[in-house]
Amino acid sequence: MHVAVRIVGFLLVLALSTASFAVAAPTDDSATSRKTIAELKKDAETGVITAMLALGNMYFLGDGVPQDYEEAAKWTRMAAEKGAPDAQLVLGTMYLTGHGVGNKPNPQEAVRWLTLAARENSYPAMYSLGNMYQQGIGVPKDLKQSLAYFKKAADGGHARSQTMMGIIYAQGAGVPKDNEKSLDWLFKAADQGDPEALYIVGFRHYTGDGLPKDNTRAYQLLYLAALQGYGDAFQLLQVVSNDMTPEQIKKAEAEVAMPGNQ
Repeated sequence: MHVAVRIVGFLLVLALSTASFAVAAPTDDSATSRKTIAELKKDAETGVITAMLALGNMYFLGDGVPQDYEEAAKWTRMAAEKGAPDAQLVLGTMYLTGHGVGNKPNPQEAVRWLTLAARENSYPAMYSLGNMYQQGIGVPKDLKQSLAYFKKAADGGHARSQTMMGIIYAQGAGVPKDNEKSLDWLFKAADQGDPEALYIVGFRHYTGDGLPKDNTRAYQLLYLAALQGYGDAFQLLQVVSNDMTPEQIKKAEAEVAMPGNQ
């Protein structure tokens, strides 16, 4: 199977921004989250990074305040300039989408902030940089540098990067094709529930491409990917189910739901 190596699309980049804000923001039971907007702003203006992150999160998501990407960028930038890697990741991603930074993507500035975050071991930043070097977005195309970023993040347990490593070795994109290494990375990502890895391994079980042909296992993996909204999995799940009896499908779904099987 040929799985196209894709750059993070607009919606996925935006999702990364949202997820990054969620990581950067304090938890609901933290002292910071119980403060008023005025108190948070006062703290942020005196250099409290958690307050800056909280304000960036709130304005980006419209959580308790009117949604305002420019305000989100303002407070996030303050934290990023103080060296907070979560903020550097989010600000870099905002430059990829243009949200809050002039409504125009600036990939060169995105690379600058994402590189700073990556230096502080931000695996999502490494993943984004891997994509950018792979596609030549904001930087000259460099498959060696791309692979280095994906590999470091994958070694650190970042599931999306592990999936990319699996795809890279399957395609021989800048490396010799290696089915064993490809599957090793895909298994690691699938074990963490990455939907694309689940889909690829499920597909290969269905077709018998490098793995034993096993409709039940294929169905289970595709089912887990579909539960996360992975579009291709829905279509293939229907194809696989046509080759199974209702009893086999029922058993497969029951085994997926058992503790330890996900």
